[in-house]
Amino acid sequence: MRKILGAIVAGAMLVGGLVMSETVLAAPESVCSDPDISEELKEAAGCKTEKDISNVAVTLINFVVTLVGIISVAAMVYGGVIFTTSQGDANKVKKAQYIVLYSAVGLIVSVLAFAIVMFVSNNVL
Repeated sequence: MRKILGAIVAGAMLVGGLVMSETVLAAPESVCSDPDISEELKEAAGCKTEKDISNVAVTLINFVVTLVGIISVAAMVYGGVIFTTSQGDANKVKKAQYIVLYSAVGLIVSVLAFAIVMFVSNNVL
């Protein structure tokens, strides 16, 4: 059972990493130095490399919140597996209920944290 849970967590982390990753392409120097191209397009092409601390902090918080959400969903699946394989054992059923309950609470907290981060980053920063 631990191997299955480990595989689920590893797969979730892999998928989360793929979803969270950004494609990094170097813009040709001619694009960055061309005065006819707007600043927005230059920034989208990767010409500007300066990052302030607020962007780094928001990216880090988004990553942590996403990771917590992935772990919460994996824990819900694990609790469901324990529940379906409990075969009427009261201790396993109670354990599964606690796992699902607390993983749902964790998922709700992570969604609320993500909403707060997005609100602050869009309206304050």
